Amino acid sequence: IFAPLPHLHTVQVVFSVRAGSRFESPRDSGLSHVVEHMLFRGSEARPSSAALNLAVEEIGGTLEAATHVDFTELSLSLPASQLEEGLVRLAEIVAAPVFADFEVEKKILREELLDDLDDEGRDVDVDNFARRRLFGSHPLGQSITGPIDNVMGFSVDDLRRHHQAHYTAKNSTLAIAGAFSVDEAADVVRRAFSRLPAGARILPEPAPSELPRTRFHALKHSDSQTDVRVSYLTPGEHDPSAIALHLVEHLIDGGMSARLHERVIDRLGLAYYAFANLNPYEDCGVFDLGATVAHENVPAIVEAFLTLMEDLAREPVPEDELARIKQRYLWGLEALLDDAASLAAYYATNAIFDKPWTLESLTEAVRRVDAEEIHGLAARLFSRDRAFVSCVGIVGDRRAKKIKTALGLA
Repeated sequence: IFAPLPHLHTVQVVFSVRAGSRFESPRDSGLSHVVEHMLFRGSEARPSSAALNLAVEEIGGTLEAATHVDFTELSLSLPASQLEEGLVRLAEIVAAPVFADFEVEKKILREELLDDLDDEGRDVDVDNFARRRLFGSHPLGQSITGPIDNVMGFSVDDLRRHHQAHYTAKNSTLAIAGAFSVDEAADVVRRAFSRLPAGARILPEPAPSELPRTRFHALKHSDSQTDVRVSYLTPGEHDPSAIALHLVEHLIDGGMSARLHERVIDRLGLAYYAFANLNPYEDCGVFDLGATVAHENVPAIVEAFLTLMEDLAREPVPEDELARIKQRYLWGLEALLDDAASLAAYYATNAIFDKPWTLESLTEAVRRVDAEEIHGLAARLFSRDRAFVSCVGIVGDRRAKKIKTALGLA
């Protein structure tokens, strides 16, 4: 995907591949994240971490990478004059890694994974905890980084096997945004990435069709505060309601004047920071509200989150509020035209999941959403009997009872 922005002076290249925890078996859990780390350990042309980093930085580039639930992304920022050389070097990294010094990298990975574990070796990351409770043994319930025993037990052969299956042309996208010539870039892409095998598109295991039976979970963990998540399962990005769901996210947490900040922080003072976040996948999604609060405030913030979402179903959003939120959303889309990195990531992600939205078509779709559509969506998705609460910290029986009562379980 080419998105020329001739008014800029830089260029951004984003390579996205369908590799992540959703595409992994329990045995391979964490493997996509390990492969992403190991891409930085050198290519056939530059077979060490130092040589690879030098090759990127000597042309003014900055290479970053991240593994998500359902895709891995490599992002390369460059001076406009270095696009051709940058594409050649990025292609080497994704197509011909050597997976050198794996035992050294395991030490680094171990330090990263230990950050989520307590002294007993339990994963106390609240988001990992919540996903396991929502999705159970389904791949969507696995953490991105995987169990530490898995990671320590992987071999170079495992890396090669996973890389060969996922890092293929039919399973990846490439987006370029910024100051460049489309004709010249197209020619370089053809030459540089011709080594990438055609492969096959990797399809995920379908999302679970039923809601989990247990809607409240707490993990005792000694800390000064408790991490709280209230989660709702939603349709995915291919559902007709997808755009309205994104607007719901902005209605709840689209700035410091939006409902979440005004009520939970400004009015009730329950948290220093709270958030709402839509995590959309191809065929399902999760809408989370979260905060880290004093132990005694856990029932109160759960009730505040539940009421906040219930209000959307109780009555339609006022027209002036919806108009303001939509305008902020559209300003954010327009701002992509000044941000090559965000625009390249937007188009790469859209393409890898077959989402049809150009900036122009998405703008029109946002404008078409009305208050009644959001009202109906909220009534269908955000009732208390569809809410799931996950806590990591100190809850106790008395607070747990209050939470269960709020959920209609006691």
